[in-house]
Amino acid sequence: MKKFAINDEVYEAGKFGLRVALFVWKINRDAKGLITYTCSAIKGRNEEEYTDKQIYALAELF
Repeated sequence: MKKFAINDEVYEAGKFGLRVALFVWKINRDAKGLITYTCSAIKGRNEEEYTDKQIYALAELF
């Protein structure tokens, strides 16, 4: 099940003090069904893959 959609604003887990917004640019699914999200603050720069346990929506932080 997809938790986030393209262009959703998310935050990296464990870095709540920094709170640098990341945006979901791509949703990836592997052969086993694991969903990862390609996110970065600026599209095309420093893109990294995250699982749904590594990123959170702002509403989930409070």
